Amino acid sequence: MLLNRLLERRERYRQALPQPLYRVARAGWKVGIKPALKIVTVLLEKSKGFDFPKDDAGWDGDWKLYMLLGLYERDTVALCARVIRPGMTVLDIGAHIGYFTRLFASMVGMGGKVYAFEPHPENFLLLKSNTSRFSNVVLMDKGASDVNDSGCLFICNSKGYEESGRYSLFRQPDSIADASLTEIKLIALDTFWEELGRPRIDLIKMDIEGAEPKALKGAEQLIRHHKRIILVTEFHPANLRSGGTDPEEFLDFVSSLGFRWAVIGKGGNLVSELPRNGDSYVNLYCEKS
Repeated sequence: MLLNRLLERRERYRQALPQPLYRVARAGWKVGIKPALKIVTVLLEKSKGFDFPKDDAGWDGDWKLYMLLGLYERDTVALCARVIRPGMTVLDIGAHIGYFTRLFASMVGMGGKVYAFEPHPENFLLLKSNTSRFSNVVLMDKGASDVNDSGCLFICNSKGYEESGRYSLFRQPDSIADASLTEIKLIALDTFWEELGRPRIDLIKMDIEGAEPKALKGAEQLIRHHKRIILVTEFHPANLRSGGTDPEEFLDFVSSLGFRWAVIGKGGNLVSELPRNGDSYVNLYCEKS
């Protein structure tokens, strides 16, 4: 697709060109191509029914296009597309504004179901708008944890896509040190599952900024009940440490639940080793079978 190639080519130029040439190329991009892409972005937003924060300048540009074109987290998307089948039930924990929720809803089809959890009040409203056309999506304005209670969410006061996804049950010094607090509802996935009548769960996707250990602890019965289940989770050592969990302990806990894990690499291929930079975040594919 032309737009995909344009964005990929720009990334290559950014990394490969000497700075003087890159500045010339960047100027040409701003004057010629970027205005056209803005028009395309608006048209895609309308046609796909995908809403973004209206007053957030940090959303102008690439992040919208990446999501609208399905390029965001594309390696993880590629893997999910291979393992998710029509009729499956998926839990989207940390659904943000609905990027993965929408993709999952299309993958499982009308015979499947997607339950999306999003405690951030503003993001939840966008999630609701962005999934309104999908009758197989059920929304929960709660955060997954190991308790059924109220809690506090640290919310970054800065603007932009990166900050809109960086909120946590814990204060993250590298991303939301200057954060405000909002009260949210918490629920253990075991409780949620029991209330649903203990249905078959096929895949859990989890990206909750260091709260993954608590959410998994609250889902132990659900996970241990299933002989086969898939977990796709972010593994971010810095965020895990902020939540009081050593990264190695988290991996050990995942293994103790019966999962075999691997890093999701290029094209959705699985890699056995973690990045050499120990604080780099990756997505893990964890399978219990």
